[in-house]
Amino acid sequence: MSRQTTFMGLTKEAQDYLNTIKTESKPYDIVEGLCPGEEYSLYMHKIESDSCPGVYEEVVLREVVQCCPWSSGPVIFLCLEDDYGIRSFQWSRDDVKKYT
Repeated sequence: MSRQTTFMGLTKEAQDYLNTIKTESKPYDIVEGLCPGEEYSLYMHKIESDSCPGVYEEVVLREVVQCCPWSSGPVIFLCLEDDYGIRSFQWSRDDVKKYT
């Protein structure tokens, strides 16, 4: 059995959220997988305040590694984190178990 990284990325809900609001997205970091060439870009998303009710100042959400359990290699789950360290759109424990 070969070992490799499985990149799960963001939840569907997080992707849908980012697709419904106006954001300026750009890569800011990478997470490395197990093997050479397995690099995945992490993005920061600057939310335009006029696109999101209740947002009156610039908000930046960054994709961060939520957890990285091992299956036949690391399985990388991402969530969103704001400037205060508050995480949103996290994978549930059941989903993580299901995919590892």
